[in-house]
Amino acid sequence: MKTILFILLFTIATFAYNVSNCTDLDQPGFYYLTNDLVGAQGNHACIRIFNDNITFSCNSFSITGEPSNKYGVEISADNVTVENCTIVDYQRSFYVLSSSNVTLTNNSMLNSDYGIVIYNSHDIILTNNFINGNSKHGVLISSSNNIYVVNNTASENNQYGVYIASGYKNSIINNVVNGNGLINVYLKDSSNNSLINNTVYDSKYGVNTNSNSNENLLLGNVIYNNTKYSIAISSMNNTIEKNLLYNNGFGGLILSANATYNHFIENQVYDNTNYGVYLYHASENILLNNMVYNNSKYNFVLYSSTNNLLLNNTATGAPDSGFYVSVSSTNNIANNSVYNNSYGFRLTTGNENTISGNTISENNIGFQIVKSENNTIINNTISNNFEYGIYLTTNSASNSFVDNIIYGSLIGIRIQDSNANNLNHNTFHGNPGFGIFLLNSDETNISATHLYNNTYSDFNVRATVPISFILSNITIDNPLGTLENYTTISITDSMIPTSRYGISWWNNESIDLPSDTKSFAGKFILLHTTVGDVSIDSISFGWFDSETLGYNEDNFMLYTNDSEWVRLNASLDTANDLLTLTNLSIFNAIGILENITSGTNTTNTTNTTNSTNTSESLIYGCVELTAPGDYFLTNDLYGSNISVSLGNNIESACIVISSSGVSLDCNISGLSANNSVNSAAILVNGSSTGIGNVTINNCRVSDYTYGIYFLNAENSTISDTTISNSPNSLFLNGSVNNLINDLNLTVPENGTYMYSSDPNNFTDLTICNIGTLSCVRWPVLNLLTADISNNNSNFDNNFIFINSSAFNGSSTMTMQTDSCENQLFWSPVIPASETELSNLEIHSSTCTENGSMSFTLNWTSGYYTLLLPEPEVPPPTPPDDDNDNHRRTRDQEEGEVTSEEPSVEPVIETEETVQVTFPEVIEEQVIEPVMPQVREFRTSGISFDSQNDRLAEDRASFYATSGQMVATSLYQPEPIPTLNIFDMFINNLISLSTWFRSLVSEFLGI
Repeated sequence: MKTILFILLFTIATFAYNVSNCTDLDQPGFYYLTNDLVGAQGNHACIRIFNDNITFSCNSFSITGEPSNKYGVEISADNVTVENCTIVDYQRSFYVLSSSNVTLTNNSMLNSDYGIVIYNSHDIILTNNFINGNSKHGVLISSSNNIYVVNNTASENNQYGVYIASGYKNSIINNVVNGNGLINVYLKDSSNNSLINNTVYDSKYGVNTNSNSNENLLLGNVIYNNTKYSIAISSMNNTIEKNLLYNNGFGGLILSANATYNHFIENQVYDNTNYGVYLYHASENILLNNMVYNNSKYNFVLYSSTNNLLLNNTATGAPDSGFYVSVSSTNNIANNSVYNNSYGFRLTTGNENTISGNTISENNIGFQIVKSENNTIINNTISNNFEYGIYLTTNSASNSFVDNIIYGSLIGIRIQDSNANNLNHNTFHGNPGFGIFLLNSDETNISATHLYNNTYSDFNVRATVPISFILSNITIDNPLGTLENYTTISITDSMIPTSRYGISWWNNESIDLPSDTKSFAGKFILLHTTVGDVSIDSISFGWFDSETLGYNEDNFMLYTNDSEWVRLNASLDTANDLLTLTNLSIFNAIGILENITSGTNTTNTTNTTNSTNTSESLIYGCVELTAPGDYFLTNDLYGSNISVSLGNNIESACIVISSSGVSLDCNISGLSANNSVNSAAILVNGSSTGIGNVTINNCRVSDYTYGIYFLNAENSTISDTTISNSPNSLFLNGSVNNLINDLNLTVPENGTYMYSSDPNNFTDLTICNIGTLSCVRWPVLNLLTADISNNNSNFDNNFIFINSSAFNGSSTMTMQTDSCENQLFWSPVIPASETELSNLEIHSSTCTENGSMSFTLNWTSGYYTLLLPEPEVPPPTPPDDDNDNHRRTRDQEEGEVTSEEPSVEPVIETEETVQVTFPEVIEEQVIEPVMPQVREFRTSGISFDSQNDRLAEDRASFYATSGQMVATSLYQPEPIPTLNIFDMFINNLISLSTWFRSLVSEFLGI
């Protein structure tokens, strides 16, 4: 045994070489420097490593060159390690050429042209190196792959800190890259690289990619104090996620020309000069869940950019705009929180954009729209903005405002010098000035709008040029907005110059009515003129038949009051429930009164569904339908006035269907309850004998506990219907063989809940959760809950998510979407609690070419969710800011608005881009990447395909370590080629070198 140990020690000693001069290392073994070295071999390289299986340690000595010397250490071999060197004043401190499995660790590269150059190599590790003060680049990686740059410092290099040219599948992790003259990290013609957890600062650009650098991952980096942008992207399919971008001199992120299909997710961008996020000639990008705040001018800018999706972002604290959209079209900006900016949104020459579901508050102006056309502003909450909730000006035409709630601004909406705009189903209330102010804007169409508690007037119009407008079914409500004594009016009017008038709610509590009249439900308005000789072409006062109980509408009249009540010559149309005046020039209080001396007060039942004995009826208010027939809504309905007692947590409903054979067509009208508790919009009540052959079509439902509730209903149909903001959108209880077709749900809790309901048929469902990415194809919460229900088949077109619960047995379900790639929910299975996982089995799961997915589930109890998990990273809270810091004063009447566009500085690939000259002895080779199988992965509710398994694995490692990437979690290099027996023996010996190094050093007396 002693003999064997002696032979082993002797063998190790014979392969440990000392180095005292510049030389070639041409035998496998361990080499160590015994003194400082100066110069090079024939001005080429000081140390050249040409053979495999070599470890070289400078032993903390230095290697110093002269300007004519090319390389400090040149490596053209495999399985090489170089460590503990300080290399100074060469053209290249390290040059790695056509090599693999090389490790450079604990070295310093100073004052050369290049610190490290890696060319045509793979599986190289650079770790714990210090690369500083080189006249060109710190690290240059060219035509190479699987290079790992980990825990290094690359600083104060004259051009680039880390430069990857024509490289792919490289990883830059946990480095400090700072103070480099042009760009800290630059990717040129390089794809599928990962930049993770780096600290990047004090350069011109933090990270920059050129137009051919695609599918790269930037994850968890901190990038700050760069004089231009922290990240500049001009390429495709990159993912920029969970980065911290702040205090950069021109902006946080720019996506410039050719930047398409990029994903910017869950980043923090703040305190940058000019811009937080800037899209310049950039299209088809997704910006999701970012916190962008306190940037010195704009938080988000879209300039000449199209078809981008900006979702669930926060934009706050910008002295100019939260979102600035200029010369940009067909973008979708949804569900963002925009507050405490000068402008929440500012559109200038921005056309055909959709802005929906945003919360816009405490800005100076919520929306300003200038020279912009055909935009859709839908379902936004615009509150407590200082001057205007919405301000249209300067030829902003044909824009649509639908289902918005605007309150708490001086003026809810001001439309000035802008024609043919449409306002539909909006609510304006609690604005201290006007709800709606129309100035010199022709062909404005305002319909189905709810106005109340606007202090000066609910509606105000002024003309200094000829204009016309239409108000249709406008509700002027009491200050509480409770729809108790409100007036519905319609106006068609053409105005002459220098004229102005307003409309407000009015009550009659202090003025006695004529003795032979009584008020009809307190329906009064105040018409008041402030400028000019005004005449209204046509004004109609309308009501619903459901309101006429206790009145005789044959005796309805219009009266006005100045110093006394005077009857107006109005035309009464009881068939359409209208009193109409033409050429009205009297401006005072006007109300609907009933003449009580002309006959007995009766309940009018003409065209009303309070009596349901006809085969076709019109519905004007909440009602119970007790007989078969065709029923049509004529207007929006509010509340849930029909009391029910079913023991099913339903106490009231707006429409109760208690007869078979009922067809209800809502005519795209809306039913809204203002979040009434235990209410249903439409209840199909078969509680006693069951009910069938009911059809519900073309309805818009919001703010009920239950949107549509089927109780013991069968062979019935729901189609073309939208349900939003109702905790239980569609509830089927004991209901079978029903067809649910073309149903759109925006759900806070349950989309479709089925209890003892089997089977039913679902087709063309569009369903999204409040605050998620989209209503189509992306996972959502609580789409379907099945309770004691199975075999509900034919879930067609974008049915994505299932919750199943509480019965013993098995179920086979078939899903259908437009392609298999949209099926993101099959694995893994995440239960509501960890203890329930054992109760669920997936027995089969297949996907056919036409997108049909079938599977079999067995379960015993509990709720189950088939959805990929995501780490929970709470969004940061930006610092509070004084709202008054961003307030501006403006003439409230006719002040001109100047629209200064942001200065445009497109990011090019940098003017100072350095051309890399490759070594004269090597012909440049193009390495074709081998693309792995496509893998689908998700983040924060968004899904997309990746051609790069490597990025997915890097991402998984990042999350698995809570953002702390460590060397052991790196993607492992490809296996090295098989060695012959001698090489294997040498490798085994070298692997023991560290253990024996101190012994060898002592033995040699060094």
